[in-house]
Parts: sequence; C-alpha cells; structure tokens
Amino acid sequence: MARAARPVIFGEVLFDLFEGGHAVIGGAPFNVAWHLHAFGMNPLFISRIGKDADGDRIFAFMKKFGMDQSGIQWDDAHPTGRVHVSLLKDDPTYHILPNRAYDFIDKTQAQKALAEGNWSLLYHGTLISRSERSSETLKSIATSLGLKTFLGLNIRPPWYDEDVVQDMLRSANWVKVSEKELDWLLGADTPVESMRVEGAKRLHRRYDLEILAVTVGAEGAFMIGSREGMVTGRPVVAKEILDTVGAGDAFAAVAILGILNDWTLEQTVNRSIHFASDLCGWAGAVTRSTALHQARLRNWEGERFLHRGSLMAP
Repeated sequence: MARAARPVIFGEVLFDLFEGGHAVIGGAPFNVAWHLHAFGMNPLFISRIGKDADGDRIFAFMKKFGMDQSGIQWDDAHPTGRVHVSLLKDDPTYHILPNRAYDFIDKTQAQKALAEGNWSLLYHGTLISRSERSSETLKSIATSLGLKTFLGLNIRPPWYDEDVVQDMLRSANWVKVSEKELDWLLGADTPVESMRVEGAKRLHRRYDLEILAVTVGAEGAFMIGSREGMVTGRPVVAKEILDTVGAGDAFAAVAILGILNDWTLEQTVNRSIHFASDLCGWAGAVTRSTALHQARLRNWEGERFLHRGSLMAP
C-alpha cells in the first residue's frame, strides 16, 4: 500500500473520567487517530488542548508512541476536554463538560498543519460541531482539502444541532452509526430489525453514501455498500468485557483501514467487529500498547486478502 497518503482526523481529545476516579484519554476522533496510528497509517490529528496537566498528559502520550503532534494546538484560555462516564450494565452514559479547548480549534493553525502533505480522507464526528469556532474551522479545511469524508455520528444530547448533522450527512461519503443513532435518524423508538434494515437502506440512498455502517451491539453490525449491497457481520463475544467505551471508534478505525486498503465489504465489517470486540477487554477507549493492533494485523495478513500489499511493511 502506498504509505504517503495519510488520513486527516479532526475533532476532540479529552479525558474520560470514570466513577472511582479512573481517567483515560478519549474523544472519538482521538480514539480513531490512535488506532489508525497503531495500525501504521500515520494519521494527522487536528485538535486543541489546554495548557494544563491534562493537556500535558495527552501531549506526552502522543510523543511516547510517536504520533504526529503537528496538528495539536495549545490553548491558554480554555481547559482540556473532560467527560464524566457512568456505566450501567456496561452501557456508558456521558456528561460532557462545555467550553473546552477543542471547542476553539483555530483555522489558521489547522491550515498550517495541512500545508504540506498527501492526504487520503477526512474523518470527523458530530460533537465537534457544538461550537461555532471549531465548526467553522472544520468547514474551512474540508473545503480546502476537497477530500472524501468519513463521518462518525456521536449524538450526545444536548450537544448537537439536527440541521448541522443533516448537512454533515449530505457531505459525507462513508457514515458509521450505532443502532440508537440509526433509530434517531429514522425517527423511530424501537423498530423491529427488518424495519431498521430497510430504514438504513433508505438513508444510504438518501445521502448517496458509498458505505453506511451500523453497529448493533452484541448482535454485530451490518454495512450497506453502493457496490456490494448489504453485508451482515458476525458478532463476536469478548473473553472478558471490561467496558464498551470506544468500541464504536475502534470499529470506525478498522472500517477506514478497509476503505484505504480496498478490502471487500465482508472483510471490512467482520474485521471491524472483531477489533471492536477485542477493545471491550480493555478499560477505556485507548490501549496502552499496540500489541492488540499488531496481533490483528498478523491475523489479517495470514488471510492473504489485502489487495495493495502488506500492511506490515516498514
């Protein structure tokens, strides 16, 4: 695979604060960037952190693992992002603190980080649109780059605007949603499975998407592709589930890996599910080593299905 083309990941980085005081680096875009980095994709992550202890920890983490830090901005007026996470039967709920550094990502600094480089796609979520400043910066770089876009919905009341979400969907090429987010888009509370699938197909056509990916928890996931139709992924039961925080982001990262490597839709959905399941055996959304990623890469290499050469190549 040609390594020069790099994905651009835009959005929030923060600390997930769990009950009991445990803190883990998170934020959907950062999680996706971390996994893509661990898979060897060398993403450029654009975000903003406060000049505080949390910001120092994030910067040190990125440096330790060799992540590109050129897209990180420092903010001396706003603190680093924080989210309080509560777990009820392994199902997380989030209390996201307002007015954080990632709400003020600067357009000029972002454009400077992107001035030189060969970029493959743009990933962002919906939470970053809660602030006017970061939302305008995202629009600016999306226009200047002209890249295809992978959108990961992360609907967190009250931090979204329905009109903005609709605009993002219309601009996206690939979209990943959870079953709850799909139901929100369909305007349905608890649709039966057949209605959910038919609704997903309508959304795929409405927004003219290349791929719509829907995760359905323990039932696995399905993807609807413009070329291959609908493919259902086999569910995987983790040996030990510590929590499901960040599982959707792990799924999205492998989906991006599949897009950039021309995997089939079946390969992409199943590999995404398997890795998301792996992550449920870790506490938090970010692993503390790349061992999990390397093990999966070796497994995928053994399948001999990669179309553009070895992901393990230096």
